[in-house]
Amino acid sequence: MQSPVLVRPLWPTFLWSAKSEDAAFASRLSSKALEINREMMNEEPKTFFDRHKENIFSKYAKDDDVRRVGRMFVRAARNYVQTCYGDDRSFRVDIVGWVSVQEDGDATPWHSHLGTAHLSAIYYTDVAEGGDLLLEDPRPISRDWDLHGNKLQERHYAHVRPEPGLLIIFPGFVRHATTRFLGHRRVCWVADMTINYDGIEERPVSESVL
Repeated sequence: MQSPVLVRPLWPTFLWSAKSEDAAFASRLSSKALEINREMMNEEPKTFFDRHKENIFSKYAKDDDVRRVGRMFVRAARNYVQTCYGDDRSFRVDIVGWVSVQEDGDATPWHSHLGTAHLSAIYYTDVAEGGDLLLEDPRPISRDWDLHGNKLQERHYAHVRPEPGLLIIFPGFVRHATTRFLGHRRVCWVADMTINYDGIEERPVSESVL
């Protein structure tokens, strides 16, 4: 699989999408994600929680497809940083990943990954209806203001419709949510990544092991 191609900004801040046409790869990842999810669902609640937070890129380090999706995330992060910031210094991408399986009627509330990731990424492998990703534009100028400077509550956001092979990457501080999903299931792989220059502590999995 070739490195994801930077194709378009979602708005004039640094939020980007890329598309892979490798349908067989996406299908294998869907099956693998369902296996991981079933394995977690068979555990006791506390064990399930602990396992859900476990980094799949370390737990399944010997699985070629898992390593491949990890490398895809890292390439996208490198593309993002070098394109958006033009910084020539060398850096390391450290990655934590998990799978998300949504069933009919599921939705994800507004949240961000502030404090846990410089960049977050989602790779969709199986979709149906709904489950759209909403990304809030963080710029104050994106909101409506009255003449006295009081912020009104209208929210401006990008609306992304999932499709198999679609990768979305955005800053970890950006608030995001999903609309209610309708269908048999929606499957995606998710990664939090930190961009580390010399002297910064290494996260659980470095790109060097992918």
